Amino acid sequence: MDTVNESVARIEAIIGRKAKRDIGQMTEWAKGNLVRAAEAVMNTPNAHVGIVTGFYIQHAEPPSPE
Repeated sequence: MDTVNESVARIEAIIGRKAKRDIGQMTEWAKGNLVRAAEAVMNTPNAHVGIVTGFYIQHAEPPSPE
């Protein structure tokens, strides 16, 4: 049976897969932070969570990540 940490590690691996971008350095740096963030939210009464995503806008002037 998987532990919670093993399950979260699998989620981190999926998130960090190379898909038209190479975020390998970032995923190595952030490894383990997902479980710590989840624990912090779980242990904080009335916690608020913001999810920020971004994508590259090639046709912008100048091209930029947003």
